[in-house]
Amino acid sequence: TTHKSIVKFKDGWLLCYVDSSLMGVDDLRNTKVRKLLFQNSAFELAQPQPVVTP
Repeated sequence: TTHKSIVKFKDGWLLCYVDSSLMGVDDLRNTKVRKLLFQNSAFELAQPQPVVTP
């Protein structure tokens, strides 16, 4: 299950979501917030998704 939302905060956009990559167990999730860029009518991550190895 993925729960996510995009919110406008001050002068930018944020992606808020939960995932289990840090714990490695599906029922234990972490809240994450990532900065988004809005360009050419589309959102993209401001920085690449970091690779996490448990």
